[in-house]
Amino acid sequence: MEYNFLLVEGQNLLYEDKSKLYSLNKESLEILAQEYTLISNKIPQENSLVPKIINLVENNETIVSFEKVTSALKEIENNQIVSHLNRDDFRKISYPIITRTDHIKKYLINNSYLFSIDTFLNSSSFQGVELDSWYQ
Repeated sequence: MEYNFLLVEGQNLLYEDKSKLYSLNKESLEILAQEYTLISNKIPQENSLVPKIINLVENNETIVSFEKVTSALKEIENNQIVSHLNRDDFRKISYPIITRTDHIKKYLINNSYLFSIDTFLNSSSFQGVELDSWYQ
């Protein structure tokens, strides 16, 4: 599956052209020519998505990666720890994210070409997968 690749840097999404990175803006939006776009905070070593992810993408607007929480979680009330939470019950939203290109284009136009993962996910219907299942 071919896809567009965008790199997150702060609130900007960057695309690569002739081995240089450029900030995505109104004038460069047409660079997103593929049906799907992968958004990440690092350049992936491999561009091979497992078939499971390809099938999920075809049936969803956005696929979000989740990671297991590795640090201790505490519930805090009035600056006091009131309970210790079981980290096996929680997941952390992470990159990469893969979305339909028309969806990310619409989002960027509506948000002045600035990207916030929270705002983006609030405007998306998405399904989550464990990070380890992204690449072969």
